[in-house]
Amino acid sequence: MADPTRPEFDILDSEGLEYHRWVSDMETAFVAKDYTATITDPKDDELSNKVKANALMFLRRHIDPSLRWEYLQLKTPKELWDALKGRFGNIHDTLLPELAVQWNGIRLLDYKRVNDFNKDMLRLQARLNFCGREITEDDMIYKTLSTFPTSALILADQYRLEYDNKRITTFKKLISLLQVAERQNEDLLHNNARPTGTKKIPDAGLEMVKGDRSVLVVLGEPRFGSKANICTGGDGPCSESCDVNCCNSNCQAKYPGLDGHGTCEGDGPYRTCQCTYNCVVHG
Repeated sequence: MADPTRPEFDILDSEGLEYHRWVSDMETAFVAKDYTATITDPKDDELSNKVKANALMFLRRHIDPSLRWEYLQLKTPKELWDALKGRFGNIHDTLLPELAVQWNGIRLLDYKRVNDFNKDMLRLQARLNFCGREITEDDMIYKTLSTFPTSALILADQYRLEYDNKRITTFKKLISLLQVAERQNEDLLHNNARPTGTKKIPDAGLEMVKGDRSVLVVLGEPRFGSKANICTGGDGPCSESCDVNCCNSNCQAKYPGLDGHGTCEGDGPYRTCQCTYNCVVHG
């Protein structure tokens, strides 16, 4: 059973910064508890003293202790409700300048995680919209694209082109693309965390069909003196930093003189660079 002395939601702070959120929570709770009449226009002869006392205790339980002491002399829920409304009802006029400063200062490059930036942007949008300054989807997208780190300017230009061509129309879509790119970069860093050459390549790591039977070939070591065949091998992930042209160049360098070339295969964050080259196996 819930403790009746514990707040059921966040209390109203002493500065009233969350006043309108608190009002919404309080009105919902009063409907559920059938206390609404105590703060609208109650008639003393229609409400019992017990109902009004319970409503007053509920109000006091959900405001800051300093406010509780300041308004201790008020003996009805309607008096306390009106006093708080008169004090904090226009709090958005006080909040707007500070929120405008926060909006001007928020930058994607100041965040380590895209999700953290997304949460702060949505919070600012909701508060600014409430205070009468509408923040549109275009505002959100422009703010994001204009605050990329300098190391990712090429990526920012690609997203800006997508936006100009109406392929990115919402902030949610842009954030989704950024999160995919973030995961791809994390995968790339993870795959390159171990020094190259520290793990032995298996002797028979690739199966190739020749005629009506299967043969195993050694990766990267074509055997000479027999019939030529086409072999394949991987060369790491494809990503924003290594596209299909980069993959093709890497395969040519990896298999010189063997007509090596590469393509990016797969979808989403799991695209890999696949090399094909001429190799020889014993007949």
